[in-house]
Amino acid sequence: MAAPTVIFRVRQTAEMSGRRSNQVRVMAISKPKPVSHIRQVHNVGHRCFGESYIQEMNERAPQLPKDLEWYFMEHLRSNKMKQLLATVLNLAMVEGVNNEKKALEGFGSSE
Repeated sequence: MAAPTVIFRVRQTAEMSGRRSNQVRVMAISKPKPVSHIRQVHNVGHRCFGESYIQEMNERAPQLPKDLEWYFMEHLRSNKMKQLLATVLNLAMVEGVNNEKKALEGFGSSE
């Protein structure tokens, strides 16, 4: 199913269930796809992409438009946090930081 069709159906379902369509976010999971496929989905207007491998995200993000919103969806080792933040400038969220110390180390805080 094409990305615009999926997005339309999700928004339609949200409205039918009593939610506003802008309250629902469709995230395209990019990990098995080449950069060319991600670019095609971007070209039809989609901006929210998820990834679960740091190396792939670090390789792909610099090759793609800066208006993408990247979401990292796995546990992140603290030694990889700084690298991810330096490479993926349009990183919107990291969902796998499981403690405050790890998060603070990644953002350069020693508190």
